[in-house]
Amino acid sequence: MNKKPKTEDKGVSVDDKRKRFTTVASRRVQQVLDSMDNLMKCGNKRNYSYTDDEVKKMFKVISDKLVQLKGAYSTGALGGNSKFKF
Repeated sequence: MNKKPKTEDKGVSVDDKRKRFTTVASRRVQQVLDSMDNLMKCGNKRNYSYTDDEVKKMFKVISDKLVQLKGAYSTGALGGNSKFKF
């Protein structure tokens, strides 16, 4: 008996969706980590000047976005794009 892979919407197999997810998600997670490394460089007080309030605001917006990200995986809902400014 020849068993076909399960398909979901538009005839794309679950295996194909899984493979696409692992490829795209791996690349995007690495981009986030690289961006965080770059942001960490701004913590060097010899090169940058910032206030505690600015740092709190920065981490608040990052924390809020992380909550949205986690929610997207538990509900499947997509969050909107947002821009950060001090």
